[in-house]
Amino acid sequence: MFTDRLYTNIQLGEEFLKNKAHLTGTIMVNRKNMLLYIKKAKLKPGEMISCKQHNHLLLAWKDKRVVTLYTNFYSNDAKIVKRIIKGGEEETIVKPGVVINHSKYMGSVDTADQYAAA
Repeated sequence: MFTDRLYTNIQLGEEFLKNKAHLTGTIMVNRKNMLLYIKKAKLKPGEMISCKQHNHLLLAWKDKRVVTLYTNFYSNDAKIVKRIIKGGEEETIVKPGVVINHSKYMGSVDTADQYAAA
């Protein structure tokens, strides 16, 4: 299941694992049990830090701003992706796989919510 930062927390991830389910989502840094070095991360664009403990992964990555994610399914592997920047130029960046998948599947959830609201 993919969630946004309002619902994601480590305790929920543990409950999902007990029921053999997976959870991935952005997480607010002020959540209970959040690691201090993830919470206080000072990252430069393109940098990533992560901590994996058992089946839990906390990851902070900075593109334009810091994105903090929790997952009990994905690893902290990174992929090279291309994107278009101002002026139509193509840029290559290294992006964590968790961020790629979260963006991909949360986009579908947002679209479904828009249809449900109409």
